[in-house]
Amino acid sequence: MKLYSITDSPDLYGESITCRYSPLKSLLFSTLFLSISLFSVVSAYHGGSLGFGESMPPALLYILGSIFGGMALMAYSKFLKALQSANWIVKFGANQILIKYRSYLNDHLPEEDFVIVEIPFSEIEWVRKTKETVYTEDSESTLTRFYTFLDFKLKSPDVEELKSALKFERTRRPPIESMNHDLFIARKYKKSEQEINELKERIRIEKIKHPRGGGRITGVNKHYPVRMIEPNILRVEWNGLRPRIGQLLNLLQQKITIEPEIKIKSDYTSSRSSINLDDQILDLVERGSKLEAIKLVRIKYGYSLTEAKGFVEKLGDK
Repeated sequence: MKLYSITDSPDLYGESITCRYSPLKSLLFSTLFLSISLFSVVSAYHGGSLGFGESMPPALLYILGSIFGGMALMAYSKFLKALQSANWIVKFGANQILIKYRSYLNDHLPEEDFVIVEIPFSEIEWVRKTKETVYTEDSESTLTRFYTFLDFKLKSPDVEELKSALKFERTRRPPIESMNHDLFIARKYKKSEQEINELKERIRIEKIKHPRGGGRITGVNKHYPVRMIEPNILRVEWNGLRPRIGQLLNLLQQKITIEPEIKIKSDYTSSRSSINLDDQILDLVERGSKLEAIKLVRIKYGYSLTEAKGFVEKLGDK
């Protein structure tokens, strides 16, 4: 097992299989949201007429149009990212696999980070398909989500190094965030003009170096498609990935032991008081589902929204 950055990722010689997210879903959602947005704005322009005998206040329709327009832009942004070369999660070669545990939605983060793990087939005990049903709460209703995973049981002695790399990725922030913070502090405490200009120049260079992340996208998408679960199982989320997991397992069965499919249920609703809420909160943080984790923290500890958010952020940094 060995870790690589994007810039020094090894080549897979011979026949290989690349697993990536399909851009079709994002394109469909973008088109749908844009259609709703345009319909709302046009209806508002015509006095709130919806075209089938009903009407709504124009102001409300303009608001709806703006909301769905923003959603269309976000979906279209995902579509554009799905077309980039960074859109891949797993590559299968003749004797080894490459797994990129940085989401394609965070391709604006530094390319020098270790975000790819190379695992020889000899270090994989087995592979299996796992289907999970997750129950969470939203206000007074219960939300049900369905996930499909590809699990790799590892027998490599270097698993701890991989765990540390995955943890670092979950807490990674764009360098420009700390640079802007340093510039703010320098101005606040009236540092020398030379020091302030040096910080401005570092920010300018960072924006040129990472144009998609520096200046326009400074945050981190909470999408973590790869995580480690015990005991030494590397779990890859397969929702939206192509080829489909069944096709992939059929291709791999001559090279890797395939374990039978399993189905699990995870209930994160407050009604499951018999379940350890601390374990549930940690698991949600691991998934990147911070909103659900914040809700559970507020239920268990009675924290305010701000306190619960701070609590979850600290858990994510540990």
